[in-house]
Amino acid sequence: MTFQKLFMPACAAAAILLGSCTGADNPFEPNQNVVEVAITNSRFSPSDVTVSPGTTVRWRNNDALTGNDFHTVDHGTSTNPGILFNFTFTDQGDTGEHTFNSAGTFPYRCRHGETGRIVVQ
Repeated sequence: MTFQKLFMPACAAAAILLGSCTGADNPFEPNQNVVEVAITNSRFSPSDVTVSPGTTVRWRNNDALTGNDFHTVDHGTSTNPGILFNFTFTDQGDTGEHTFNSAGTFPYRCRHGETGRIVVQ
């Protein structure tokens, strides 16, 4: 058997395997369905986000906190708290994320009073 006869099927198999390793299948390729919300100067930016089902929202704390201060990202409102996600950020750079798989409007808040919402449609 010649080198070319052995080499060509191996190349085809590698192309098939490599071609299928994209997105969520490949841990080395970033997920393209991630939206980031920054916490900067005690504000959510952007505070209102509209996404498609299956999108992950990542909150990132950009504030340098001192003493016993911390930010939270809590699902729901102060009068109607939710249980989908609750994050506490004590350090600059802390992140928390949640994947929204169902359509709906998901309000959230920080313990300092900032509010936002995720709309999934």
